[in-house]
Amino acid sequence: MNGSATRIPGRCAARSANTGARLFTETGTPAHGRRVAPGSTSRTGDHRLCLCGSLRALAVFGIVSMAWLGLLESAARGGEKDDRAGSTQVSPQALVDHARRELERYFRNQVAEIERTTRERLSAVRSAEDWRAVRARLRTELKDMLGLVDERLFDRKRPLRAVMTGRVTRDGVVVEKLHFQSLPHLYVTANLYRPEKVNGRLPGVLYVCGHGRVKIDGVSYGNKVHYQHHGAWLARHGYVCLAIDTIQLGEIEGIHHGTYRHGMWWWNARGYTPAGVEAFHAMRAIDYLCSRPEVDPDRIGVTGRSGGGAYSWWVTALDDRVKVAVPVAGITSLRNHVVDGCIEGHCDCMYPVNTYRWDFPLVSALAAPRPLLISNTDKDRIFPLDGVVAIYNETRRLYERLGMLKHIGLNIEEGPHRDTQQLRVSAFHWMNRFLRDVDELIRQPAEPLFTPQELKVFAKLPADEINTRIQEQFVPAHSMKLPEDRDTWEDAGRKLRQTLRDHSFGGWPAEEPTGVVHLTQNRQPRQPVRRILPRILPRLRQIPQPKAPPRLLQRTSTQRTLAGTVEEHPETGPAGSDDQKPRIEVQADGGRIQVRVQVGGRPVIANVPRKPGTVILRDVAEAGAEGLRIRLLQVQTQAAVSLPLVWLQRDTDEAGKQEGRGRRKVARGAPAGGLRLVVLDEARWDAARRALRTLLAGKPGPDASAPLWVRDLFGGADRVGGSSNRNGGSARTGGPPKPEGRGAEGWPKTVEQWKRWATDAPSGVALFAPRGIGPTDWGGDERFRTHIRRRFVLLGQTLHGMQVWDIACAMEAARRLAGRDAAPPVVVARGPMAVNTLYAQWMHPVASRLELDGPTATHADGPIYLNVLRHVDVPEAFAHVLTNVPIVLRSRDERLREYLTKAVGRLQLPADRLRWSE
Repeated sequence: MNGSATRIPGRCAARSANTGARLFTETGTPAHGRRVAPGSTSRTGDHRLCLCGSLRALAVFGIVSMAWLGLLESAARGGEKDDRAGSTQVSPQALVDHARRELERYFRNQVAEIERTTRERLSAVRSAEDWRAVRARLRTELKDMLGLVDERLFDRKRPLRAVMTGRVTRDGVVVEKLHFQSLPHLYVTANLYRPEKVNGRLPGVLYVCGHGRVKIDGVSYGNKVHYQHHGAWLARHGYVCLAIDTIQLGEIEGIHHGTYRHGMWWWNARGYTPAGVEAFHAMRAIDYLCSRPEVDPDRIGVTGRSGGGAYSWWVTALDDRVKVAVPVAGITSLRNHVVDGCIEGHCDCMYPVNTYRWDFPLVSALAAPRPLLISNTDKDRIFPLDGVVAIYNETRRLYERLGMLKHIGLNIEEGPHRDTQQLRVSAFHWMNRFLRDVDELIRQPAEPLFTPQELKVFAKLPADEINTRIQEQFVPAHSMKLPEDRDTWEDAGRKLRQTLRDHSFGGWPAEEPTGVVHLTQNRQPRQPVRRILPRILPRLRQIPQPKAPPRLLQRTSTQRTLAGTVEEHPETGPAGSDDQKPRIEVQADGGRIQVRVQVGGRPVIANVPRKPGTVILRDVAEAGAEGLRIRLLQVQTQAAVSLPLVWLQRDTDEAGKQEGRGRRKVARGAPAGGLRLVVLDEARWDAARRALRTLLAGKPGPDASAPLWVRDLFGGADRVGGSSNRNGGSARTGGPPKPEGRGAEGWPKTVEQWKRWATDAPSGVALFAPRGIGPTDWGGDERFRTHIRRRFVLLGQTLHGMQVWDIACAMEAARRLAGRDAAPPVVVARGPMAVNTLYAQWMHPVASRLELDGPTATHADGPIYLNVLRHVDVPEAFAHVLTNVPIVLRSRDERLREYLTKAVGRLQLPADRLRWSE
């Protein structure tokens, strides 16, 4: 069993199918109504009783009817008012529940996308020649994701320095207690099982152990002791078996639970996973097995269960010396892990850093065409049956195309996640069949023969071991350098940008933000819909103007347009007149934008193919207060990711200008300057929310169709948990960064300061909250939030990396809001969000200036992007961005100040390119 044995009900229960499984438990219970069947028998002669009952029934019916009529009349007269009044009452938990539902939908979408690309990669294989080419590419990717990036790790001539510390014999089985060094001072403790009498060379089996802790009086004996019965059985039946300890549960106790339990998120930034060390140890163990004179190096098998099952996959995928593999309870689908929550039962050693966005059939496929038995139980809660079968089916199709169906098998036994005798029998039978070429009954059970004390390797642990700090050394870290000259630095920056796009931000959508579709509200209630729709979708051709009586479109079903189709759905008769205000609904997913406009009873639906990289910007509410015009918008950066953007401007209508003309001027911006875009962290969202609720107090609220966060700003309860900075905290400690004062951008604290701040910028100030902040904060305790972040990594993303994408989209939206004639936006942020903003500008240059307050000085402290510390750290990122945009920076970190001062001098940048703010 991996990680923690604690399970959350409904997350990943034992079942044969995951139909209807939900990631998050929602609050509230459905209301169930009961219908009472009418009719009851009575004696026919009792007319008086019948009459009384009828009169009583008529009276009740009349009262109920009048009540319903009253309710209907009230709704007809004041329904809109009641709806608006009730719409502002947003419960705190409703905001959290909505954010969690959207997050669940996002995870489902991402998993479906990865499943599709995985199927496409495997379906491209039609022959053994195709597979050789594909396999080489996949193996390179897997090495990278396991952190096996140093080619010297694959030098089989590197000395192992093996030492045998003792030997025990019982019932014809000899156990040699030994250790070797996979790297200098990186010890692997092991037991080697062999028959007492050896005739010729025997097949060898590597047994990699799962999470079976054996600890007595504070002394660890290694998980090899827990699984000793496997080695004993194999030795009794003519094998040499080497059972090795893992890092965390060996005699020297290292760490598997870096992100799971200890908040070591920098593992992701380094691209480190203990799965890589376990895979490396397994390959070095095969080096040792092949060096033994009693082992036939052409007959090597590998098996293990649970965590050992996972390590069996890694070594089989990477090492062709493995001829037969039986991973037991070590693999299931990405959907099980991410959507169904099985990741919460597994520690970090179970996963590669999923840089290339793999689903697990790509791991199992790398065993092809060698003999492979996938084995599991049917009630395993952390390796559910449906995911195991899905992995098998995908892998089987590949074996079938390679003409090697006889080499793949699926074994499902009854039981929970446990090392059962039935699972062992199947594994032993498969090994016999392909390593010893025998097909005989398994008559002897696998039983332990030795005490833990008899199998212990070290009497005293070595003082020079690096097992307890291998995470700091296994994956080489990037060494920071100062620029030599500007041309060389800019050339290196372009290459580095592409490297980061591929290896740190590979989970982004394929196309960078290249345009914005701004879906505006209908602010002129009597404007005909035939004029509104082309404004909503500028790329559509002008809809033909119909003759009287006015209609939205002719009844001919569909018209082709420049970018897609506009379709009329005549559901309830003729459309309303031009005097009716339309209802506009917008939906957008990865492939299309759908706009639904309804007047009277007839909807018109516009389906427009969504150009890759298109950002959807949608107006949702507007109000005037204290001389400010407050526009509430949503920025859709991906399917199921809609984020709040609040635009504060000087209210030009107050100066007596016409409504449409004044709005047009503000929307297009002023040539003197652009929009000031402020990227919020959790604490600043809370402060902004309080100020906005003060400004909007007493204003008419939006109707019930408005997003919950908009309705919340017009009234309602405070968020659960109050102010926090949970998504922007230190990666090492998990806690929030300490505030550094008011900040370079003069963060407002009063309504008057807000008013001045919003009116100083020519196009106003826009406040933007990336995912996980404010309305999309998922709540929950530290454990819950930890596993959300781990899910992102399993999708080839990080939460912070996707916040960078959100900020890039918001910058593009801010440029669109300010208008073509305005200067590019000035972008403001602080703390870890300042570094996110820095990378957003590097990856997608839009801003005219950055104003950054108190950024972290190293990615080891956050923000975390996959593999980033292999290539660059924060000070160098600043130096690269400074070559194309001015930065106003406030920081007390002496290392950052010293580095940037030297870098600016070497790059010979203008004096005002970097300005320090106190």
